[in-house]
Amino acid sequence: MSHSVHRFVVRACPSPEHPKYYPFQTAALCVFVGKDDQVHALASARREIGRQNWLPIGEIRSDILVERRIHDETNESLKIAYEEAKTGKIFFKYELDQLPMSTKGRLPFMKGPRVGEAFFDRVVNAAGGRRLTKLEIDDINGLNADYVFHDAVIELKDIQEEGLLVATRQEKLARFFAAIRAGSSYVSLSADDLSDSEWREYVDILGGPIQTQVKKAAQQLRRSREYFKSTRGVAIFLNSGYGSIPHDLFESIVKRYCTKDTKQIDTAICVSSWLVTNGFESSVNFAFTPDEEGCDITSALETSFWNEIGSWMLDWSQTGFSQHGETLQPVAPIAFTVAGIDFSTDPDILPSQLDE
Repeated sequence: MSHSVHRFVVRACPSPEHPKYYPFQTAALCVFVGKDDQVHALASARREIGRQNWLPIGEIRSDILVERRIHDETNESLKIAYEEAKTGKIFFKYELDQLPMSTKGRLPFMKGPRVGEAFFDRVVNAAGGRRLTKLEIDDINGLNADYVFHDAVIELKDIQEEGLLVATRQEKLARFFAAIRAGSSYVSLSADDLSDSEWREYVDILGGPIQTQVKKAAQQLRRSREYFKSTRGVAIFLNSGYGSIPHDLFESIVKRYCTKDTKQIDTAICVSSWLVTNGFESSVNFAFTPDEEGCDITSALETSFWNEIGSWMLDWSQTGFSQHGETLQPVAPIAFTVAGIDFSTDPDILPSQLDE
C-alpha cells in the first residue's frame, strides 16, 4: 500500500478515438494515483489519461493529498477514491467545459458547407472574370491558371488538409520549442511571444503546405501570363482545412512566401472558412483580405464574394441546413506528445446559451 496519493489536474480534449466525445468537447481531468514516487505517479496518470482517450491541452499540475484533510471532507465519494488510490486503484474523473448536447452515436452537431472551386467559379463570373476555356488550356500546353479577369490571370489554391496532423511537422515543432522553451512540460502552439527570427522559423514549419501552393501558383501564373500577355498575376489562397492556423496568421504566411519566393504574384487574396461548434450551436465564419481600396480586381472579387456568401447561406438555410455534400470540420484542439512534452493548440470555445 502506498503512503502518498498524488492528484493530477489538467485540461484535455478527447482523442479522435474517444468512444463518446468529439475533439472539440474539452474538459478538466482529475486523476488520483497512489505511489510514493512522484515520477512514477505522473507516468501512471499519463497512461490513464491516454487509456481513457484524452489528450492534454495544458500543463499537468500535481499535488499530494493530505490524509487528515481528506478525512475531514463531507464528500464520501472523495474519501473512497482516496482510500482506493492508496491500495493501487487509479481514480479518474472529468468535467466537460460545456454541456455535451452532441455525442458520438447520438444527436449529431451541425456542420457548415465547405467553400470550394465551384463557389469561386460563381464569384469570379459575377465579378466580371471567367474560367479558361478548354481550347486555351490546350494551347498553353502545361501548367495554367484558373481564370482570366481583364488584364490579369487568377489562380485559386485551396488548403484543405490540417497540417498539424502530419507527424514530421509535429516533430519539427517539438525540436523548435525544445530549443526556446527548455524545461517546459507543456507548450502552447502559438506565434505569441516569439522574436522576429523565432516567428519566421515557426511559420516556416507550419507553412510548408502553403509555400508549396504559392510556388505552384507562381508557375501556373507565369505560363498563363505569357499566353494572355497579362500584366498582372493574382492568386487566391483559400484556407478551408488548416483550421489550426487563424486567418491573420494565414494571411501573414501567404504574404511572406509571395514576397520571398516569387515575382509572379502581384496580388495575393486570402480567404478563410471555418466552423466553430459546441455541439448545440454552430457558427460558420468567413474572412476575405486584403480589403484594398483602389485595386479594381480585389474590390470586384470582394464584393462578389460577400454577395455569393449571402446567397449561398440563404440557400443553405432554405434546405433546412442540409448536411449533405462537402462540409467543414469544426475547429478543435490539436494535441500531441513528443519526448514527454505535451503540445497543443487551444482554440476559443463557442459560448453556449445553455451554460448561461
